[in-house]
Amino acid sequence: FTQLPIAHQALSAETFTQAKTPKMSVEQSIAALDSYNRGWLKGDSSTIYRVLADSYTFSGLPDMETVDKVSFKMFWVNFKSTVEDQGGPKAVSSHFMDLKDAVRRVLDDYVVESGNWDLDGFGKGVYLTAVKDGLVLWNEVTKNT
Repeated sequence: FTQLPIAHQALSAETFTQAKTPKMSVEQSIAALDSYNRGWLKGDSSTIYRVLADSYTFSGLPDMETVDKVSFKMFWVNFKSTVEDQGGPKAVSSHFMDLKDAVRRVLDDYVVESGNWDLDGFGKGVYLTAVKDGLVLWNEVTKNT
C-alpha cells in the first residue's frame, strides 16, 4: 500500500482538522497578541498575564534582569511604581503606554510583531514580541538613551 500525498487523498475529518489547526493557532496567536498589547496600552497586568506562556520572558530594559512568568506580577508592581516616580503615568491611570509603527508577520506557526513603544516620562524604544499557540512566548525591548 502506497500512501498518496495529501493533495491526492480523500479528505477525512481527521485530515481536515489537521489542515485547519495551524490557521486556527495563528488566529489564536493574533488574538493573544492583541490582548497582550492592550494590557500594555492600558497598564493592565491581568490582561497581559492571561496570555503568557509558562516559558514567557521579558527582557531588554537597562539594569534589569530577564523577567519570567513567575516573577512577572512582582515586576509589574515595581515597574509601574518606577515609571510613576520618574514622571510617567500614575499607577492607577487607564492609559499607560503607546505602541506605534508595528509590523506583524506570521512565520510558520509563530506570530511576531516589532514596533516602537513610548512611555511618557520614562522613555521609548523598540519592542519585538513572539506568540505561538495563542500564548506570548517572549517580549524583548530596547530603550533609547
